[in-house]
Amino acid sequence: MATPAAVVYRENKLRLLRLLDEHGKPRTGPPVLFVPAPVSRYFIVDLLPGRSFAGHVAAAGFDVFVIDFGIPTSEDRYADLAYYVDGLVRRSVRIVSELTGVPAINVVGYCLGGTLSLLYA
Repeated sequence: MATPAAVVYRENKLRLLRLLDEHGKPRTGPPVLFVPAPVSRYFIVDLLPGRSFAGHVAAAGFDVFVIDFGIPTSEDRYADLAYYVDGLVRRSVRIVSELTGVPAINVVGYCLGGTLSLLYA
């Protein structure tokens, strides 16, 4: 990732990352969870310094979280929509809500992550 981040939750391959400010602290603005496609890499929303959508949102004062689904392998061949939507995305939203104390968070999906986000909503 181009923007400093801390892993705040792990589950099997999934990592939930929280972007940090220049002092290594999380921001205190409204929480935003980025959901990438499970088959692409999470850093698609945070490619390079100055070329980062997640970094731009964080710089605007939002408390940004990014899901890393991990690298898909043959063991993931039976993972279905329910696994991602009702499982990983739902738990990630719950963790973000618990960490920030905000009951309703913002969710931004990219590619198939947009479909997962919509199905979750």
